[in-house]
Order: sequence, then C-alpha cells, then structure tokens
Amino acid sequence: MTRRRTAADRIARGASAEVRRRASRTADWIAASPTRRGSAGRLAVVITAVAVGVLVVLHRWPWLMWPLSGWWAVKAWRAGRSEAAEAEPEVVEEVPKETPEASDEEVYAATLAWLHQAIGDRNGVHLADLLANAHAHGMLKELDVAAFRARLEGWGIAVRQQLKVGGRNRPGVRRADLPPAPSPAEAEPDLLSPLPAV
Repeated sequence: MTRRRTAADRIARGASAEVRRRASRTADWIAASPTRRGSAGRLAVVITAVAVGVLVVLHRWPWLMWPLSGWWAVKAWRAGRSEAAEAEPEVVEEVPKETPEASDEEVYAATLAWLHQAIGDRNGVHLADLLANAHAHGMLKELDVAAFRARLEGWGIAVRQQLKVGGRNRPGVRRADLPPAPSPAEAEPDLLSPLPAV
C-alpha cells in the first residue's frame, strides 16, 4: 500500500470515527432530556445551530472553509491513529455449540465474573460495548441495549445513566457498584469459558 493510500485510509477511518463519536454524543445529549418536549427542543437547537453555521460559513465567510477543512483533517488524522490501534485483530475463542442448562444462580455468577473481567482496572464499562462484544460472540443476540439494561437491573446490578469511560459518557456499569466477584467455585469454569472477553 502506498503512503498516500495509507494516509487517505487513516483520514477516512478517523473522519468516520469522529462523525460517529459526535453523533453519539449529540444523540445522548438529546435523549438525556427528562421530557419528550425537552428532547424535541434540544433537537431543534441542534438542527438550527448546524443550519445557521453552514449558511454563515458558505455565504458570509466562505474563506473559513479552508481552515475548517484543515482543522477537520487534523482531527480525522488523530482519530484515525486511535482507530487503527483499536482495529488490531483480536483472538476469538470458539464458542461451544451446545451448553448445559444453567441455574439462575450460575448465570448470575457467570455474569458478575464477566462484568468484572470486562471492567478490569477501569472505573466501569458501557452497556453498548458489553452488548456489542456479546453479539460479536453470538450471545444475547435477541437483546438490545434497553433489554440488556433491564435484565441486568432485574438481577440487582446497578446501571448508571451516565458513566464516563474512555472520555465518553454513556449508560454503563460502574465497578464500585458491583457486588464482589464470585469465587471460582461459584462461577464454574464451564460457564465462564463461552463468555467473551471485552
């Protein structure tokens, strides 16, 4: 791959990641309003700000497009570097096709062990990241984030509406809110083996 192609790919990856990050933060801000009317008001503010910003730049100060384009390219270049680091191939363990039926206590203990493993030494983990990882390993495919949250809360696992992990605020599970990790006897190795690592 040529250097130009590599640089263009990095900027494209970074721009895509930056758009996703900004869209996610904006959507979270809109959804965080306590009422539907408040959410609609926040959406109107975002649409108006974008429209006015584009019109002002295009019609009043078209020369601003050059420095804004340069600023965006630098942001995309930096985001592309972190995207490339995250895109390293991961080792996926083969999930057994048939697993024995587990009791509710065993599933709870295995879920706690998985959460502790996913959090590691960070302050917590976002629900969307946990669920995406589970989906990637063929698990919990029938659940969306809201249903996953309801299931965790049904087990008495506290889910915070806003948890800052990796510079982003999203719904997640905080390490300090979790019960202690189960002992190896409670979380049987058979049940932990198919659980994906985050």
